[in-house]
Amino acid sequence: FHFNIQNFVGPAFLGIVFAVMSIKTGSVAAPVVGHFINNAVSVTFMFIAGMTTDTAVQGMEGNLTAGVMASSVAFWGILALAGGITALRLFRGLEGRRPEVAPGKTYVTDFIPVMVTVFLFVVICAGQLMLIMG
Repeated sequence: FHFNIQNFVGPAFLGIVFAVMSIKTGSVAAPVVGHFINNAVSVTFMFIAGMTTDTAVQGMEGNLTAGVMASSVAFWGILALAGGITALRLFRGLEGRRPEVAPGKTYVTDFIPVMVTVFLFVVICAGQLMLIMG
């Protein structure tokens, strides 16, 4: 859930990255693909974590040893690093490709979706804090 107070930094950072992607490409297609990839990787990691937890809870010896887990983390880390470097290079290649748009007048009503989202976030986080504090 994106409005979880304990998980604010990750979605906020990805939101900034996806906004930059949208601005640089002039399209929402790149952020949509990025969001899909992020969710796919997250679900895959949760599935793998669930496999190891289920076998440990049942008292059976897990198929995944510490060495296998370490090599898996190393593999995914290298893959993430390579993906990050590739993304940075692609971002740099987008400079100057976007057509210039004439600046228009900005109205307060343009920010209603952002204001509603911030309001909902504050209300939900206040509720979560009340639950945590008892």
